[in-house]
Amino acid sequence: MGPGPFTPDPLGSTWPAPFPWLSFGFSGPVPGHSVVTVAESGELVTTQTAKQNAKVDYADEDYLFNIWRCAARRLVEREAETALVTQTLRMNLPGWPGDGQVRLPVGPAKSVTSVKYYDAGGTQQTLSEGTDFQTWLDYRPPLVLPYPQKYWPVVQFGRVPAVEVVYVAAPTVQNASLGTQAVLMTIGYWAVNRGDEEAPEKFGLPQGAVRLIRLLKSSGYR
Repeated sequence: MGPGPFTPDPLGSTWPAPFPWLSFGFSGPVPGHSVVTVAESGELVTTQTAKQNAKVDYADEDYLFNIWRCAARRLVEREAETALVTQTLRMNLPGWPGDGQVRLPVGPAKSVTSVKYYDAGGTQQTLSEGTDFQTWLDYRPPLVLPYPQKYWPVVQFGRVPAVEVVYVAAPTVQNASLGTQAVLMTIGYWAVNRGDEEAPEKFGLPQGAVRLIRLLKSSGYR
């Protein structure tokens, strides 16, 4: 029997299942994935802006602020599952998810560049959007699904990764504003708490940034 309207995944998140008819009766959890950042457009905040927010007017620690602005942005992105700069991502899967829904782990997704898989003979094949698969990119999480009346093709037994999805994620104006504030607050916190002594349970995030990340994570992609 297919999953219900809200199906828990192995990581504890609750994923809506808008297409229960895509469940093929496979047993076991939805396959895991790995995500590789192929390219990024740049950083969300400049070193100067980060210093101004932290009320630092000397240059002795510019190299630290340069590191922090990148690390803070990536931390906020990871916790919020939301892109804060335009980036191309490659997601690798050990196989097709049992319910047929390929969930893109970082949004908002602007486009899907390619969907590839290794066929039963071990040859990598490329699927075509509008013929082999369809997308629902303003859904959260963004979805890649078989085209109507079609199924995902059989992949080579034992091949890992068997499936590769390349896509572009870019922030909305609202997400960029919330993300910028969360990144600035995080950098300011790190400038004061060098060893994260006061909040180890928050992964180096101040409480204000945690609230902004929750808002980012709960907001839509439109």
